[in-house]
Amino acid sequence: MSPVSYIIRFAFCLLCVAQGAGVYAQRVYEIPFSRYDVSTYAGAVPARVDARAATIWYRPEYAYSDMEWRPGTLLVDEGERTFVVKWEDGEIWTCRYQTAYEGMETDKGWGRVNRIYYRGARLDGKFDSELVITLLPGGECLTEICTQEVKDPYYGVHTWNTIHVPETKACPPGLYWPEEERAHKEAPPTERETREVFCGKPGRKAPILDKEALQQMAIVRLVAPISLRQLTRALDIKGNELYLWNYDYPQYVAGSYATSYYSLKLPKDKLDLFMARKKELEEKSAAILKDMK
Repeated sequence: MSPVSYIIRFAFCLLCVAQGAGVYAQRVYEIPFSRYDVSTYAGAVPARVDARAATIWYRPEYAYSDMEWRPGTLLVDEGERTFVVKWEDGEIWTCRYQTAYEGMETDKGWGRVNRIYYRGARLDGKFDSELVITLLPGGECLTEICTQEVKDPYYGVHTWNTIHVPETKACPPGLYWPEEERAHKEAPPTERETREVFCGKPGRKAPILDKEALQQMAIVRLVAPISLRQLTRALDIKGNELYLWNYDYPQYVAGSYATSYYSLKLPKDKLDLFMARKKELEEKSAAILKDMK
């Protein structure tokens, strides 16, 4: 037998072994759904405060709409590298994914899960998209369709603008909970950080009180705490800005601040309005904080 024949036979054997091991396994499956809810990115909110380092960690916040009774089917073809959302009323989203990932993760709500990500874009070029499939022990299947990537470098948030969560039930053939994981449900989390919202990445550190911010703010001394929620409503300003400028304010409200007064930072153009409503805000806040104790 010629050397070329040996090489061909050897390559063929390697291919058979790889296919037998599932290396080149490409699944085609469908996941029907009867209805879904939709959440839309509403901005960044503080998730954790590090007063010593003078930084705040942010996370994405979403506005949720009512459940829509609109049945359809998710179709995934790993050979064609596509996933399709097909509604029974005729609307179709066809997406081609560039990257795919599958692995075990630890989810805060469900514990140990097998999660699959297909990330790409719609063929019509309207927006980027990602399909996330979560497989639970027992054969249950959760799905999320994420569209229109959002990046907010100021708050360190990287997430999606819209997330559709179809109501699905059992996993289709071809998707499974790995047998070896069933005996190790209490295994330690993987190094890959599980996201609070599957498609929403956690906030990163954001610097505060930079030069530009200092030029825009006025400082007022408080001797009695005022609810920041009442303050944002009364002055019509963004709560994120107040949290950013007054990262250690929760310590003052809780009575664990270093001094008996607090230097509240406000936008300069809201100072006159604040002074006009300061007494009213103090009285309302005193009642609110009293009920919270």
